[in-house]
Amino acid sequence: MEDFDSLFTNIDKLYEIIFFAFILFIFIAIYNLILKIRYSDYIKKSIDTNWGTKKEKKEQNNNIILLSKYISKNSEINDKTWNDFNMDLLLSEIDHTESYLGTVMLKYLLKNPKYNIDDIETTFSEISEIKSNIPTAKRIKQSLAKIGENLKTDVSLFLENGIDPSEFNPKIYIVLGALPLFSILLFFINKKFALILLIVSLLTNIVLSEKIKKEIYSHLKNFKEIGKIIQVANRIKILSPDILYDRINKITATTDNLNELNSKLARYTSFNDMTSEMSALSTLVSMFFLIEPINFFLVRDLINNHINDIRILVEEVGKLDAVLGMASYLDYNKNYCKVKWDSDVIHYENTYHPLLKSPVPNSITVCNPKIILSGSNASGKSTFLKLIGINQIFAQTFGICFAESAICCIHKITSSMNSEDDISSGDSYFMSEAKAVKKIVDSVKNNDIKHLIIMDELFRGTNTVERINSTFALLNYLSNKHDTSMFIATHDLELISSLNHFENYHFSELIENDNMKFDYKLKNGPAKSTNALEIIRIVGFPKEIYLEALNEPVVKSRDY
Repeated sequence: MEDFDSLFTNIDKLYEIIFFAFILFIFIAIYNLILKIRYSDYIKKSIDTNWGTKKEKKEQNNNIILLSKYISKNSEINDKTWNDFNMDLLLSEIDHTESYLGTVMLKYLLKNPKYNIDDIETTFSEISEIKSNIPTAKRIKQSLAKIGENLKTDVSLFLENGIDPSEFNPKIYIVLGALPLFSILLFFINKKFALILLIVSLLTNIVLSEKIKKEIYSHLKNFKEIGKIIQVANRIKILSPDILYDRINKITATTDNLNELNSKLARYTSFNDMTSEMSALSTLVSMFFLIEPINFFLVRDLINNHINDIRILVEEVGKLDAVLGMASYLDYNKNYCKVKWDSDVIHYENTYHPLLKSPVPNSITVCNPKIILSGSNASGKSTFLKLIGINQIFAQTFGICFAESAICCIHKITSSMNSEDDISSGDSYFMSEAKAVKKIVDSVKNNDIKHLIIMDELFRGTNTVERINSTFALLNYLSNKHDTSMFIATHDLELISSLNHFENYHFSELIENDNMKFDYKLKNGPAKSTNALEIIRIVGFPKEIYLEALNEPVVKSRDY
């Protein structure tokens, strides 16, 4: 017991230790503040530099993919059509957002084209408003950058379900968390017992803190993310920007509902911004007094009570980032036009595919289009079909097209282009394609809205006779009995001659000195030539194969 007495013989030394610990804490806090200021300066310079320039492609980790799937479930553009048009690749090219939320909501907006022209015009006006006040837009982007491009936890289940309130009982943690404070007060009564109680309670709380932290770890990471988003929304509110009033007002109204939750989540976001030294100190204090689990219980009920407000804020902050990012992209790629609207006419003047480095522009004007597109292999048919789909998506999302001028109709956008065998379901190539086409038929039957249908080489997974007959019957059904615009690519010459009510366009090639060249220009009328046998010859197949296919065909061509 004499050892315990000796611990308190020199109170002055104890005070010195406390004083130096306090000074160290102040020093670390100041150092942490300096680093935060430097980081803010870095973000500001980065946004100033990157506005309207080509940005590096973002890496999407699994958590961002899961959040995107949750946000974009039941979208207007299904995954088949999205993949047919290579939209993920295009998304990575146009993504000028500052946060993972912006990336996720940009994809959501593109997967959910609008059907109301006034809504589309509003979005285009917002982009124009941003471009006319870039300094304000940059200040907003500086706040959005605080969310970060990397999502370190799966928040999708959290946003969908909230937190199960029956998971943990908070009472025991509140009692144990108070014991170290109680033992300190006991020093004035019984120093020996107080020190024993302090040591035991601290050790107990350290063990218990680590145990409970493992159980609630995923929730704590979610708290950090939600806390960051609320804080960013509050920063934007404080900015009071003089652009995007309706969007900012909706964010402000939602954050006003989350003030109490924001105060409870503040420790998670501040912890996230700390230096390693500050984090270690904060972690130690949290373990001693069970702050983490106690705060979790206080936050849990608030989260569940405001889960709908959180969902709204996540979406609105993400949409704000997406629209600002789109304005920056359109300052980088100025080769676009504002869409004009019509009920029947589709017109593109010098339209081009935005993913191509040296695209060849094409023009087309059609009324209630029923288009058959023919031509040689690799001549540009599929690229043109994808461009039609991409332009329609961007027209109905942002009111723009990749062209010098454009007139569009409002459509529900569907496609069947790149079907594959589905090993997981056991579906063959043909079965997979048949199911995709059946979904298009069902959509056309069950929706009053006009459909844009884009199809490439239908039913190529079966024999020639059944492919042609099935395609002919399908296209007749879709074109004659329903309100549709159709762009169909085919190599089947029989279809070209049989579908008399379809307009014909084609792409072609030029062969010179065993070199095949393409001009990638859209031309009126059906294709006049094929190139499969020439490709076989040029790539170096044995000569007898080429000659036999040319001079002794098993299936003979007809004149069309």
